[in-house]
Amino acid sequence: MFPITLFASGIEARRGSQKLISRSKLARVMRHKFDPENLAMLTDPERVEWQNPFAILQAFGLRSGMSMADVGCGSGFFSLPAAELVGDKGGVYAIDVQEAMLWALQDRLLEHRVARVLPVLSREDLIPLASDSVDFALLVNALHELDGNATIQEVRRLLREDGRFGVVDWKKEPMERGPPVEHRIAVDDARVWMVENGFEGEGVEVGPYHYGLLLSVVEKG
Repeated sequence: MFPITLFASGIEARRGSQKLISRSKLARVMRHKFDPENLAMLTDPERVEWQNPFAILQAFGLRSGMSMADVGCGSGFFSLPAAELVGDKGGVYAIDVQEAMLWALQDRLLEHRVARVLPVLSREDLIPLASDSVDFALLVNALHELDGNATIQEVRRLLREDGRFGVVDWKKEPMERGPPVEHRIAVDDARVWMVENGFEGEGVEVGPYHYGLLLSVVEKG
């Protein structure tokens, strides 16, 4: 089983602008960070009923042999299904900034005997993986937690030229689940954010409480 990978300070990363978007409301949003004390919520069996990881990953085009970065992986709700989809010839980097999340993930990997997932301890501004190293990156329920552009630019760096980026986050409307509405990012603002960071793409249906975006890099360089 892979050990948790500690942050590698020697890795260089190409960075774009670190400014918050001035044309949207994003700069005024108070970031809502998920509390590890609520880890059980991430793997609640009922979650599959309204956020099916297999269905979402397949809608994003994940398939056998691909390499994937699950950014903000938590305890692996998407990482474990992704490992099954990519198969023996693929692999999943499960990336999180909170060590408690990765220890919980490690326990689940051992429990389910999954060997194709590598836990990676990261920072928001630097993911310790090589540039142009993954075919697909995923960011689920974490866009509203980001502080600025650094993580999005890191995703852009990691993706191969023909790579894709799947974003799933909470709709900005009242509902019984999820973070406070005032902490969420509306889909139109999310689109603007992605465009300003060098992505383009289209919406994907991902369930009743979330919006999905499937994005590609406009130009690598």
